[in-house]
Amino acid sequence: MIFGDNAADAQILRNIVDFSTKSNQFLYTNLSSSLPEIIDSEECRGDSISPMSIKDGIDFIKRNEKLSNAEISYVVVLCIRGYKFRKVMEKAFLCEEKAIDPTFERFPTMKPSVGSNDNIKAEILKALLETDDKDNEILSKTLLRSVPGLFEKSLGVLYTGRFISISEWIKEKEKEGKWISDEVFSYKSYNMMPWAFSNLLALQIRGYYLQEIPEQYKDNDYVLVHTG
Repeated sequence: MIFGDNAADAQILRNIVDFSTKSNQFLYTNLSSSLPEIIDSEECRGDSISPMSIKDGIDFIKRNEKLSNAEISYVVVLCIRGYKFRKVMEKAFLCEEKAIDPTFERFPTMKPSVGSNDNIKAEILKALLETDDKDNEILSKTLLRSVPGLFEKSLGVLYTGRFISISEWIKEKEKEGKWISDEVFSYKSYNMMPWAFSNLLALQIRGYYLQEIPEQYKDNDYVLVHTG
């Protein structure tokens, strides 16, 4: 339970998946419209500001503002891209600090389940909130090292196969595998924990997608590719 109850956490995770390929401008504009109090570029330039985690920042704002599940998801996506919560006096602001603003290919809309129940989704969300200070190399290498059957290891090598979103890949694997417990998703010869899904979603939020590898070159089906 992260933000009240597992059902709310599950809805927030579903929203994050939906908004993971939206631009910073889309997310920031929506937040500026509904929660202008947390958007203040002048306050973000101050010297006496204290950093806050995503959860602490959201919890702090919730003392005085009502946050919808969609608004929380906007904040999480922006924070994973590099925005940071800063506390100034008794107020918290969402500040842009060297944030990335990925552009996405036009993928079909995919809504993977990302967990078979609310408890699993809450665990994935919890792990996702801990990825904001981890760079892409750490996220991808941890995936490849811990789940060696997941993707081709030749990161950054360009092939000629089709592109798919990480959401589409997850949806495909959910049809072929299954959650055998709240902590383990089993697919073929390997198992994935909730943190593996959070790493994948964090990479998607930052602009990663997958490219299919031609049969003659591959050990696995896809390689991770970044839009940049």
